[in-house]
Amino acid sequence: MVMAHKLRVAFSIAALAAVAATGCGSQAAAGGPSHVISQADAVCKQVEARSAAINASLSKVRSQQMKEIAKVAPGFSQFELQAVERLRALAVPASLAGEWRELLAGMQQLAVDTARLGVAAGAGNSKGMEAINASGQPIRSRLEGIAQHVGFKYCGR
Repeated sequence: MVMAHKLRVAFSIAALAAVAATGCGSQAAAGGPSHVISQADAVCKQVEARSAAINASLSKVRSQQMKEIAKVAPGFSQFELQAVERLRALAVPASLAGEWRELLAGMQQLAVDTARLGVAAGAGNSKGMEAINASGQPIRSRLEGIAQHVGFKYCGR
């Protein structure tokens, strides 16, 4: 089912929003870029696992996916925001600061999209959901490029 796939893709993509924020961490640097990447990926891996669980549940309720998305999106969005708070505390070396800010800004927008997907699903607006997903595509592409360049395994993917 094409719509089901699009909805699962939207939730998978929204999971990337977990590290949404607009600034760098406030702790003193405890290591170089590889240390930050490792810490951030640990947080993002948890969000990816939650996203996978949501996608699995969505595949089981195909006839009522819109209703289910409307139900789970707010909680998932909250989970993402909690992950953001954890990532804000990371100290980012100057060598990553620019890409980190860009990554977080893009992920913040995708986090907002998670909530918007839930609202659109609750209204039965599948075209709105598709538009939200499409509007995030350039952001997702840029985040993937940053992830590849910096070396993230989970964040930005």
